Amino acid sequence: MTPRLSSALDASRWAAAGLVVISHIRNLLFVDYAHLTHPTLLTKAFYAVTGLGHEAVVIFFVISGYLVGGLSLARPSPRGFELRRYAAARFSRIYTVLVPALILGGGLDCLGMTLANHTGIYTNPAPFKIISLPFAVADQLNLRDFAGSLLMVENILTRQFGSNGPLWSLAYEWWYYCLFAAAACLGLKRGWAAKALSAAAIALMVWLLPYPLLAWGSIWCLGLLLALYQARRWPAPPLWLGLLLFLATLALSRYLQAMVVESRGVGLVALGRDAALALGYISLLASLRDGKALPLAGLHQRLANFSYSIYLTHYPFVLFCIALACDVAGLKFAQQINPAGMAVFGALLALTYGFAFAVARLTEAHTGAVRTAIQRLLGAHRPPTTAPVAATD
Repeated sequence: MTPRLSSALDASRWAAAGLVVISHIRNLLFVDYAHLTHPTLLTKAFYAVTGLGHEAVVIFFVISGYLVGGLSLARPSPRGFELRRYAAARFSRIYTVLVPALILGGGLDCLGMTLANHTGIYTNPAPFKIISLPFAVADQLNLRDFAGSLLMVENILTRQFGSNGPLWSLAYEWWYYCLFAAAACLGLKRGWAAKALSAAAIALMVWLLPYPLLAWGSIWCLGLLLALYQARRWPAPPLWLGLLLFLATLALSRYLQAMVVESRGVGLVALGRDAALALGYISLLASLRDGKALPLAGLHQRLANFSYSIYLTHYPFVLFCIALACDVAGLKFAQQINPAGMAVFGALLALTYGFAFAVARLTEAHTGAVRTAIQRLLGAHRPPTTAPVAATD
């Protein structure tokens, strides 16, 4: 991977995580745009930028497909597809942060219900009409939903645990990892027994997993295809074209955000919108294939190194902070935008990043050590001969 592409991926990862965080802070702190009383040009710009949380998740899916699936195929091992090493890498990457995040999030939710539920936000959020909190947190703080989030079956067999709604996309990614592993074994492993087991695993997952999850797997696969395209050194578009396509599809995504056409539980407009955005982003990445690293590449890498932690931990923390401020200082959920609210918005963003950075130092920063330990346990450890390509590998 070239320095420019590596730094572009780092910048994309931390920027996408930041967009998710600010969208959720805004959803909790301010009213939806449709309920603004006197929107100004600055207000419209603020809502446009802070409304890109969904687009950020689409970008995450593309990056995941590129780094996890695409690079696994683009850099084949002489030993073929090594399932044990792949499983160790994926398990360590996900669960090194997920288990502490679930415990911390549940603890913050319980603390919020005990100390900061004067508004009823944890038990009856309906009056606030918060898009990202359409359920009572108190109803989802139980062992069944904890186990569901831990086993990646939330919104399939269980609900997500507590207030941590963003975990839905992590469950999607996990099953994409599993489907990719089974497909890779089917195509690359030798022996009919391995192929038969792989085919059976794919058939079982396709049968049991919900259709929306499978449909949005096409977004993940686009990232995989980009890695294969680049590995063959096929022509890359000029930077101006890649940037233009990305901005155009981003604008289209925002325009189509409210449109829904249902088909078998999946909005065709939504899927087409997200696929178009993914193609636009892929065009941008393809145009950044060659050249020197982006300016501030070191900063991009440092911020990207805890983007996963901030994604998994931010929502329960933000909800608790706002609920506590409501009880202690008279702050209100879903208020009209105002200077005081904007000051709270900035303070919350800084506190959330500080909290996530501390969590990452205790968890995400040790992913490599956890991966090595699991590889040794599985008998798949080999001393590295080259530096890792990316933090998510």
